[in-house]
Amino acid sequence: MEDLFYFHQLKAAFSDHADQERAVRMKAYMRNQFEFFGIESPIRKKIVSGILSENGKPELPVLIGLTGLLWSQPEREMQYAAMDINNYFLKKLIPAYMPIYEKLIGQKSWWDTVDWLAPRAMGSLFLRYPEHIDRHVENWLSSGNIWYIRSAILFQLHYKKHTDFELLKSIILQTIGSTEFFINKASGWALREYSKTNASAVTEFVESTPALSGLTKTEALKWLKRGNTM
Repeated sequence: MEDLFYFHQLKAAFSDHADQERAVRMKAYMRNQFEFFGIESPIRKKIVSGILSENGKPELPVLIGLTGLLWSQPEREMQYAAMDINNYFLKKLIPAYMPIYEKLIGQKSWWDTVDWLAPRAMGSLFLRYPEHIDRHVENWLSSGNIWYIRSAILFQLHYKKHTDFELLKSIILQTIGSTEFFINKASGWALREYSKTNASAVTEFVESTPALSGLTKTEALKWLKRGNTM
């Protein structure tokens, strides 16, 4: 099967470039939650690019199988490789692929994968198929899972002028009272990114919503307080 071919090519190449000392440091940085080959990002991306250049990019059905295989591996670079490869296909995805990426949000969850899955994979799909947003966001917010809630906040991260700010505000307001770092940080990050498009709207929202966490407020206004203006 083609997905196994790419999988074995990647695993062999990563094994050849493994650096045990760096792997220990990378594992510690991620709070010892994942194993690592110890490969720096530029080298990993070069390996992935080289394999795709030599063998061609997989077809979409192969991509989905390959993504599942890579996600099942203990080494974190395998999940990073899945994201690297999927980046080539984001504009070709259709709604049928939404459940696949949505499921991955809840698997081996941490900020490094969720912050790609939400704004890049799901965000790309939602931008082109907005009729699917409400159902997913509602489910994510009611899930009680911090990574799905973070995804609801962040899926519009790169939308700029296409951001539905009313929706973003509604999502953030539903998380008020949370003491979870990754939720409050995400709210501030999403607001900060939108402040680069509409500074006054973000400023007004933050100033008129005193119940926002201190972390959210700090993150939201960070770009503007550096003296940046529209």
